[in-house]
Amino acid sequence: MIVVIVVVAILLFLGLLVLGLGAFFFVRTEARQVRQAEVMQMEAMAQLEQARAESERVRAVQAQMPLESAAEARIVVTIDSQSQLSVDGQTVTRDELRKRIAAAQKNGPASAISVTIEVAETVPFKAVADVQSLCRELGIRLVEARAAEPEASEAPPPTGS
Repeated sequence: MIVVIVVVAILLFLGLLVLGLGAFFFVRTEARQVRQAEVMQMEAMAQLEQARAESERVRAVQAQMPLESAAEARIVVTIDSQSQLSVDGQTVTRDELRKRIAAAQKNGPASAISVTIEVAETVPFKAVADVQSLCRELGIRLVEARAAEPEASEAPPPTGS
């Protein structure tokens, strides 16, 4: 009977030893996974901090860059009722308009230049299309057309109340 008790005691001891070792390795594995998660979290926070620093650097550089005024990057072409072109109140030919746009391109890329075409009501579409075509030839992408303010001689008389 003593032999049975000794054998049972040894088996219990071995069982407890196996359970203890299993628990030990389980805890070690859990601890390693927790450390890996902490490392990944710290790396993600470092990347976030780098992104914030880069964003701040970009904002600082942008703040120091000189801004072009709208007048430098925008050309307003007026087409009057006789289909004559003018820029800044001066009548110009198609070739002179080409030269003005080319001169503006020397100050910056074509993508930074916008052309606004102010058109009198009676202007044929061909005149507008001609200016748009010229802009496309020169690489100007931002071209808009809008109705011009009526000239003083064409303005309707004021209505009285």
